[in-house]
Amino acid sequence: MLKRNRQLFQALLAGVMLLAVTSLVAVAFPSPSAPWLSRPGVGDSGETQQYYTAIGAPATLGQWKAQYGFDGATETQAIYYNAGDLGFG
Repeated sequence: MLKRNRQLFQALLAGVMLLAVTSLVAVAFPSPSAPWLSRPGVGDSGETQQYYTAIGAPATLGQWKAQYGFDGATETQAIYYNAGDLGFG
């Protein structure tokens, strides 16, 4: 009887915790309210190139690194793993 009560309590506690976590996630990640957050991009590669040219953006990643001081000598590397919510890693 004691074992059964313990199992029922654990199941109830797990259900309450699941409900609490679900509620927190819903609050933490609301649906986007601004339409630009939920629609596909607009424009084309030509417009993109014009914009990058107008702001003087480097043409390649290597040029960007050189321009902003990423010489490889002081860079740090990190590995990211997230199989839970994003499903990759």
